[in-house]
Amino acid sequence: MLFFENLRTAVGRYAAGVHHLFGSATDKALLKAEEQLSCELPPSYREFLRSFNGATLFHETFTLFAVNEVERSREHPAYLRIGDSPDGELWLSNDSQGRIYLVDDESPDPIVVGSSMEPWLNSTLAREGLLVDREGEFRDVFTDDGLTLPVRRKRIQLGRRHDPGSALYLLEQAELNADEGDLEAAIAALRQAVELDPHAGPAWELLATLYLDSDQPDAGVHAAMQAAAASWHAPLTTARQLLATRIKTRSSLRVL
Repeated sequence: MLFFENLRTAVGRYAAGVHHLFGSATDKALLKAEEQLSCELPPSYREFLRSFNGATLFHETFTLFAVNEVERSREHPAYLRIGDSPDGELWLSNDSQGRIYLVDDESPDPIVVGSSMEPWLNSTLAREGLLVDREGEFRDVFTDDGLTLPVRRKRIQLGRRHDPGSALYLLEQAELNADEGDLEAAIAALRQAVELDPHAGPAWELLATLYLDSDQPDAGVHAAMQAAAASWHAPLTTARQLLATRIKTRSSLRVL
């Protein structure tokens, strides 16, 4: 409970309207939700709801639903849909861990963005605080190509510091390493990512491409097939299977 009181303090440093924390959910409301969802809510998430029955952060850039708005995924019942973010929906694993997944609803390709509710909130507040000042205005950290390099690096560092169990920040680290031409460091970061989240399709896909670029075709085929198996989106699965075939073909041609 102490952490979520610290959350109230952190949010209070911003001007009115930047964030909104709703009143706590009652035990009756929590029990009713668990009955309707046919599961117990993960402990960290349950404690969050007992402190704040939903929240909006950074001018509703992030939304965490009230307990009566939480719903089980019809297609993937092992997950609960608990909120929205700029990059996709936020889903919660329906188990004691309560890991948070980022899921693009147009091409579902889930990856662990939070090892549980507490570290996810910590990392989100820290990372977004680099983009938005205490008055809720955007900082001068954007270029025509996106974020400035120092801010991009700092967001990755903050994410990894506050939530070392998140695979997403390792994927971001690998993308930065690859952009800078350090394939070895990128591959190392991705291997950590898929160890934390064995079903992280985006990490497996980039790993396959980097293995191909570094002349490791067998590892590339394996990574591409893992990426295909991880996806919930048929076109994405097919594209990754084709990537595996392309790596095999290129390797065969080199042998010839």
